Amino acid sequence: NEIVTYPNPTSDYIYVNKKVDLKVYNLLGSVVINKADTDALDMSNLGPGVYNLVIKYNEITINKKIIKQ
Repeated sequence: NEIVTYPNPTSDYIYVNKKVDLKVYNLLGSVVINKADTDALDMSNLGPGVYNLVIKYNEITINKKIIKQ
């Protein structure tokens, strides 16, 4: 039941292999994207940098670093 995200780094979209709830935080800790029950995330409107992707699936929370080019 591993959650896979790709591609990383990305220039626009991040894809997930399951429908999950996703939140993207900037380095200041502010939520910049919040999507529920999705398997794709449009990051094209964000500036280049490192973001924290929080994935919630069932009762599991996973944190991943995403590099936006």
